[in-house]
Order: sequence, then structure tokens, then C-alpha cells
Amino acid sequence: FAIHKDFVEIIVKVNIEKVEKDLKSAEKIIAIDFWKYTSTFDSNWNVKQYDLSKFYRKSKKLQYQLKQLQSRLDIMKNNKEFWENYDSLKSEITQIFTRIKNIRKHSYGFILNQITKDVDIVISEDLTFEAISKNSKNYKWRGFNKFINVMWRWIWAKLLENKTATVGNRLVLINPKNTSRECNSCGFIHKNNRRGRYFKCLQCNYCNDSDINASMIIFKRWKLDIVS
Repeated sequence: FAIHKDFVEIIVKVNIEKVEKDLKSAEKIIAIDFWKYTSTFDSNWNVKQYDLSKFYRKSKKLQYQLKQLQSRLDIMKNNKEFWENYDSLKSEITQIFTRIKNIRKHSYGFILNQITKDVDIVISEDLTFEAISKNSKNYKWRGFNKFINVMWRWIWAKLLENKTATVGNRLVLINPKNTSRECNSCGFIHKNNRRGRYFKCLQCNYCNDSDINASMIIFKRWKLDIVS
């Protein structure tokens, strides 16, 4: 038992030393919380926010049209008398969705060019399609709205993955569960901690911008994962 214990201690010590060496060699590490006001928190304790709302406004009207057309399409599926217009409506929906997607991809690309510049390690929530779909069950998204929110997050995740691979950044993915509800100060998790863009912990009264708090939580979870 003593031999096994000593062996484990050696492994742990070597792993911690390797982690410390990796952290020292990495000049800049940045954590990203993606949403309407994308926030970043880096290893030098710098906080930045990127306002995507101006890009969202460009696609808001198109997104409303898309929702209306999708509702008409769902009605047509159950009424044979409208089937002759089904294909044309489906084609129109595809065109509008492509226009919205291109606007979003352009805005995401613009922001990612700024975020990934001169960075060694990029930490983000795991926004793969499966992870987002599972996590979105916690929110009051239904039908079309759920699909749209999941889709935009997935597009962001793919662009981030491609960008980091092109630039040569190391991408680390963190479990997204409760990142917007957890307090950066005391670790207390509650759905009422966050009220829109405002975050106030119900336990310790810590206050901050909700997106900035989330980016700090992402950074903290990465450090905890390394230590564990």
C-alpha cells in the first residue's frame, strides 16, 4: 500500500508541475461567454464585452418573417389542398434562413478575429449541438425559438473551432451547465441570481454584469479541472 501511495503522490506532483509549466509558458489565456453581449475574461484579469446586438438587429426582421413562414409551412403539412405551394414556400424559407445565417457568420467572424488575436489558450463552453440541446431544456424555449437559439450557438461553436485551428490557439471546452447562474464570489447556484444582464447573488450579494460573471466562471472551471 505504501508503495502505491508513494507512486500516486509522485504522479500527482509531476502532473501539477506540468500544469504550472504549461500555465507559465502560455502568455495569454482567455475565457469566452457567448451570447448577445459576448464577454471575455483573460489571465491578466482583463474584461471585455463585444456587443452583437447591432448585428442581431439586421437579422431580426428576417427572423420574424422566417417564423411566420414556418408556421404556414406547418399548417400546409396537414392540408392537402395547399400542397401545390408547399415546395415554393419551403424554398423561400431556405433562402431567408441562408441570409440570416450569413449575417450571423459575418458578425461572429468579426468578433472572433479580435478575441483570438495574440492568445495561446481559448476557453469556451461546450456548444456542440448535443450539449446545447440538452442544456436548453433548462430554459423556457419552445419550438421555433429553441431551434433558432440552438442553431446560432452551434454555428458560433463551429466558427470558434475553425478559427482556433487556423490561428493555432489551443481550444478548451467546459461544461456549460449553470455558468450563467453560478456566483463567481461564493459559488452559490440559483436561477434567480441572474436577471437579464444583471447578476446579483442571493447568498453573498455579489453584483456584476451577468455575462462577465459567466466568463469568470468559465475561467474558474477550467482552472479547477486542471487541478483535479
